[in-house]
Amino acid sequence: DLDRTAPDVPAVTSVRNDATSIMLVVEGTAAPDGKVEVFADGDLLGYVMADENGDFSFQFFPLSLGEHDVAARAIDLAGNASELSTPYVLVSTYDDQAPVTTLDLSAGAGSEGWFTSPVTVTLTAQDETNGSGVDRIEFSVNGGDWAAYAAPVLFDASGTYELRYRAVDVAGNVELTKTLLLRIDLAAPSSSVDALPEYQETETFEVRWQAEAGPAESGLAGVDVYVSEDGGPYVPWLAGTTATSAMFAGARGHTYAFYSVAMDNAGNLEDAPAEADAVTSLSAALSVENLLVDDDTGQRSRIEGLTFEFSAKAVFLPGAVSLVRQETGQRIALELTDLTGEGLR
Repeated sequence: DLDRTAPDVPAVTSVRNDATSIMLVVEGTAAPDGKVEVFADGDLLGYVMADENGDFSFQFFPLSLGEHDVAARAIDLAGNASELSTPYVLVSTYDDQAPVTTLDLSAGAGSEGWFTSPVTVTLTAQDETNGSGVDRIEFSVNGGDWAAYAAPVLFDASGTYELRYRAVDVAGNVELTKTLLLRIDLAAPSSSVDALPEYQETETFEVRWQAEAGPAESGLAGVDVYVSEDGGPYVPWLAGTTATSAMFAGARGHTYAFYSVAMDNAGNLEDAPAEADAVTSLSAALSVENLLVDDDTGQRSRIEGLTFEFSAKAVFLPGAVSLVRQETGQRIALELTDLTGEGLR
């Protein structure tokens, strides 16, 4: 006949620490020479054979922190299984999991990985459920000693910082070190357009400017150059240029004002100046070439009672006469009261 009778239910009598290892030992009684399966929280840990007296002893690795139900069941030679034994409640104090730290930043993000305002770093840590609990959080700046974290850490100066941080629980488990690189640039760059002569001789002339990044070394991204014509609104002439000069094409009879605004790679933008960096005008007056005199010496000419040295080219400006000595480039300016042209001989 087939044996369908289940064996007697075994009993778990104790769970203790092994004297020579980190293992746990569950002990109990069952049918002599019978097979005993051991369970923790319903999961099979393994099996052991009871001795001739029905005693069994089974080793297993520590369970996570908290309460666990340890039970056993007997299996006879026919394969019949008993019910699970009454659970033995094990309170485990074993903690092999390190806590986990979370970082939060409060800052104004710039560009290219830079921050353009002070940065506040807040650290929080959490241990596993039923873990031993977080003992402390530690941090280190730029390779310095580890310090206990007690409050949010403020970085309020331009520069590059390497922040390392970790948590330690009551059981002594140390989290793997995490690292954050902070690059902070709080200073805007500066720039200015070089001074220009009061008047330009040609309609196309060179405009130069200078720019400098701040001390945090995020670097200069570019310069915007603005121009105003005859006191009108400023409009962009060049945008984001990395050059330091350019040729501007103007028109005679107009006045041009220039200023520049620089931006660095962190996203800091220079404030526009209150007034122009440079102002210049293009004359709209009559230009007379190869001026000849009609006197006895050929050296002097007279206009409206004014006497001046003549040159090969004379440029008449509003309210003035400008004479250029061709061989030396010397300019002589004379005030006139009548620039109608009819008074010129």
